[in-house]
Amino acid sequence: MMGLISKVKKYLLVCLFMGVGGGLCWFSILQQEIPTGANRSMSDARMFRSNTSLASKPTVQPSGGDKRQLNKHPKREVGSPIVTMFTTIRDVHCRKAIHKRLINNWLALPPGLDPVLFVPFTEHNSSWISSAIANNWRVRFLYGLRKNLPILSAMFKEVLALSTTPFVGYANADLLFDASLISTLRLLSQRLNVSNEKILIVGRRRNVDTAAVNLGSGSDLTKISEMEKIGLHQDNAQDYFIISRQSVPWNEVPDFVVGRIGYDNWFVSKAQDWNMTLIDASRTILAVHQSGIDGFNSGWTTVSKESKYMNYWLVKNFSYKRGFTRFAPFYTKGECDLRPRLRYKLN
Repeated sequence: MMGLISKVKKYLLVCLFMGVGGGLCWFSILQQEIPTGANRSMSDARMFRSNTSLASKPTVQPSGGDKRQLNKHPKREVGSPIVTMFTTIRDVHCRKAIHKRLINNWLALPPGLDPVLFVPFTEHNSSWISSAIANNWRVRFLYGLRKNLPILSAMFKEVLALSTTPFVGYANADLLFDASLISTLRLLSQRLNVSNEKILIVGRRRNVDTAAVNLGSGSDLTKISEMEKIGLHQDNAQDYFIISRQSVPWNEVPDFVVGRIGYDNWFVSKAQDWNMTLIDASRTILAVHQSGIDGFNSGWTTVSKESKYMNYWLVKNFSYKRGFTRFAPFYTKGECDLRPRLRYKLN
């Protein structure tokens, strides 16, 4: 306010010595220096969608249960996006409640996640489009398809092109997170050279039967955090992948489709060939997998054998077992300490 008063005084002096014309010229410069709310872009509004002050250090509730304070990164503001996460939804009636929770949940996370939704072009009138836009998501149409299923690499490359965040990630459309996702990524960004290091972060999920457990609308992160008491799912399945921007040689990635088995294990296995920093974040990122009436493995239990294994046909010769999370050379623990893991022997 004092700065504005000072500039107005200067304006009056300019009017006195240069006339009204000179004063108006100087006032136009003054207006350019003070952007109004109307001039702010929609992306700015989406970037900071909570009332948390950027100058403060937000207290988060990681999966460990006790409150920990997040240290401010010296080069990035606490409220700025750390990850652009995307998913894809098909308009299937029996999974509407699951997908609605996801849209609410990702938006309710602490500032730091920029959400993107891919929908099939054939569903351009889908209710998910208006719902996602109303909830501040970016919506993109799917053009990269194989057998009418979304191609993972096509979505990754598009999101990498439209985003600037240090991390970019994919998660299945039935996966909910709590604040531990953002706190883990922020702390990893302090411990690693994200701009230059090739990084892949994966983790195991916790299966929740939504018919038996009330998760509400998905926006109550306390309800989500309570699911930590449920045991981790088997380590041969990964439902989310978070990478640094320069980490994957996409010309070497086949046209894997999401919703079918195999591509997750291939990525974890190949990350070791590509000398990536491969991190198992299961202990610090709480990922809750919702089940509907179609069960936990709805993507492939009701399809033909050809469809179920369509990713395998693209890469017949790779070490499937090497693609388990237990073979990640690093894991996160506690306040996101990054620790080396003793190597397991492949039988």
